[in-house]
Amino acid sequence: MTISNLDSVVVHIVGECIDHLPHRQDIDSDSRISDLLVDSLRMVQIVFELETTFGVELPEHALFQIDTVGDLIDLVRLVTHAGMAGTRGRRILPSPPGSWLSPRR
Repeated sequence: MTISNLDSVVVHIVGECIDHLPHRQDIDSDSRISDLLVDSLRMVQIVFELETTFGVELPEHALFQIDTVGDLIDLVRLVTHAGMAGTRGRRILPSPPGSWLSPRR
């Protein structure tokens, strides 16, 4: 998948998940998630659709740092290109060192 194609797929998925807005605005990589009125439940829906579409698992700790659609695009790109093999053939990124998500040794 090319970079521009990945970008357009992510933008499309975000748009489909916020289709409920009465006055839907144009969405691009600079669109702020908060301006799109994406609440936590809607974000779960977006993440589920992205994970299903791209066959990846987005790390929960990274989702707290998403401010724009471009941040989401960058995260999907990072996971799809640099992720490590995870369970069920999916790709995941490791938790940051010292994170409560890191496995105990």
